[in-house]
Order: sequence, then structure tokens, then C-alpha cells
Amino acid sequence: MSKLQELRRTAKLSQQALADKVGFSVHTLRQYEQGTMNVDGMALGRAFELARALGVHAEDLLDDTGPR
Repeated sequence: MSKLQELRRTAKLSQQALADKVGFSVHTLRQYEQGTMNVDGMALGRAFELARALGVHAEDLLDDTGPR
């Protein structure tokens, strides 16, 4: 499970609900959750919107699995 998916589930939001809150399509959100699109490469403003919708800090969206 991706960090984004974990945070979304913790926030008790469906993919559709989170996508609607941040203006993503469900398809785009799903790509971020599945790793097809990398959250690390997301525009900073979008990352802040996503984090705010989840009630977390933007850096919380990043997976802690690799070197920085």
C-alpha cells in the first residue's frame, strides 16, 4: 500500500472524495496511489492541496523507502 493510499484511508476518504477535494480526476489519484505517477514529482502547490485535504504535512506524502 502506498503512503498516499494509507493516508487517504486513515482520513476515511474514498478515492472519489479526495479527488473531488483537490481537483484531480480519480484516474490521476489512482496513478499516484499505484506509483504510476510519482508523488515526489508532483507540483508543490498540488502536494500542499493534497496534504491539506488529508490533514497532514506535505512531506508526509513522501514514501520513506528510498534515499533522498
